[in-house]
Amino acid sequence: MAKKEKKPKKPAQVWKLYEVKGEAVERKNSTCPKCGDGYFMAKHGNRLTCGKCYYTEFTGTKEAKQEAPKEQPKEEQKQPPKAEKPAEEAPKEQPKAEKPAE
Repeated sequence: MAKKEKKPKKPAQVWKLYEVKGEAVERKNSTCPKCGDGYFMAKHGNRLTCGKCYYTEFTGTKEAKQEAPKEQPKEEQKQPPKAEKPAEEAPKEQPKAEKPAE
């Protein structure tokens, strides 16, 4: 069986984690409180996560979550109104045949 080709690795792009202001270099992302300097917290939608020790800090508050509107169920597909059929008349009661007296 032939070996699969390896995909080329992406460079780390470390230059995106720092910002130069004057002669000082500042970090853009926060660092991990457990691992210390040099280990950045990854930014996700509602949390910050350390890639080394998996320490997680959630951003946002519970109040914001409670105020967020819940997803409304999708509206059922609306069908055009059906043409009303004329009301059928109730069957008339037929008089019962009387039995002859014996």
